[in-house]
Amino acid sequence: MRGLMLRDSLPQNAGMLFVFDNEAYHSFWMANTTIPLDAIHFDSNGKVVDIIHMEPCKTVESYCRNYTPQEKAKYVLEVNEGFSDKNSIKINASFYKI
Repeated sequence: MRGLMLRDSLPQNAGMLFVFDNEAYHSFWMANTTIPLDAIHFDSNGKVVDIIHMEPCKTVESYCRNYTPQEKAKYVLEVNEGFSDKNSIKINASFYKI
């Protein structure tokens, strides 16, 4: 539930993988997160179904936007903002099943 909250940085090629029990529209928010992130959403077959660029929301008292994918996903990988572009990760790209 805390994800990358309360962290000052994330190493360049690191991330946090969220694994859910089922495919659904799992939304994220950036409360108490100071690092701009990309959230790469994968379906159960390892296909990228959405990539969302998420902006920091430094306090819970601030209005923190919910980021919801366009398609259902089972896995979400949070990485530094720009990682997807830098590594040419696109929607519909397929990766090995996780």
